[in-house]
Amino acid sequence: MLVIAGHALAVVFVPSGMPERLERSNPIWLLMGSPWAGVWVFFVLSGYLMGKGFYSGRYEQSQESVRGFYRNRMMRILPMYYAVLLIVSVLVAPQIFSAGHLWEIVALGLFSLQSQAPTPVVGALWSIQTEMAFYAMVPLLFFILNKTVRVLPPWLLIVALGALGFTYRWWVLKETQNVGCISRAYVPLIANLDLFMIGMLANWLVPTASRIWKKVPTLPIGLSVMVLAYIVSAYVFVQASYGVHHVKYFWYAINVGPTFTTLVALSCILLFESHVASGKAAGAISGRAIAWSQSAGVLSYALYIWHEPVLVQLRTVANHDLTSGQAIAASIVAVGLSVVIAFFAFRLIEMPFERKKMDAPRKVLAT
Repeated sequence: MLVIAGHALAVVFVPSGMPERLERSNPIWLLMGSPWAGVWVFFVLSGYLMGKGFYSGRYEQSQESVRGFYRNRMMRILPMYYAVLLIVSVLVAPQIFSAGHLWEIVALGLFSLQSQAPTPVVGALWSIQTEMAFYAMVPLLFFILNKTVRVLPPWLLIVALGALGFTYRWWVLKETQNVGCISRAYVPLIANLDLFMIGMLANWLVPTASRIWKKVPTLPIGLSVMVLAYIVSAYVFVQASYGVHHVKYFWYAINVGPTFTTLVALSCILLFESHVASGKAAGAISGRAIAWSQSAGVLSYALYIWHEPVLVQLRTVANHDLTSGQAIAASIVAVGLSVVIAFFAFRLIEMPFERKKMDAPRKVLAT
């Protein structure tokens, strides 16, 4: 939802005169979630959940189990990915089927097309390509981490990985002077590997956190952390995009942002999992928020992969200059239409393949 809200109001349907609005402290930026932060949260959560599959014993490090893991990931990702690639290419970018562009659709099909390609079809597909590379590495990464945590504490590995990721992004920004750094500090696998691996390492911290925070109200604390982090990330992203001091804020957004977002996501994982382990019931407001987020989560992949072409096409029929009200209204219409398309895509494409995923016996890994 961070990505979709950010793409809608902070990228596609941007109110006119944003620099002046920010100078006047116009609060509309509060509605502009940071799409960058959304992707970083996604990578951390993905690392946690992929690692949890092996940590919990659902998957084992045997050839048969690893093949089951890969098969399940393909059943989850490939049908929707190829469907949006085909449909959007035919309707919006038919030139990609010409001889001169055919290599692009082949590269997209093989998850290897760069986001700066002449015909990206759907720009958001770069993160799916990165995620597929992570999936390919999961069994090996888990094997390495499972051996390493027997020698070094997981929190120390998290600190080391966070420092390495921060240093890499700092070095890229210094070398590029912010020119072309998106392709080197935001998109590449190496620039996001620390986020994914820290997410995986969260599995070894959850049991300890659950014991220590057993009597702590971790659910409201976690929700409060999410709200505060949303405000901070939205402000920095909007300032980096449209503010007078955008160069300074861009450095914070692209270099500090991933590390900050990783720590927030890691904290929320530990807080929410501790709440589950405590057996406490959620309050009325928290319970509704959880139910709503789970409903949205069912459509999350379909919504993520379809929202961008919907936004881009609707922008072509909207006014060039938008007032705040027009921008908000256009964003609501675009998101609503994206939800409708995502719902039918989920029912017709994703759900049939979801039923074909292989289940696996579960056993808890000794800690």
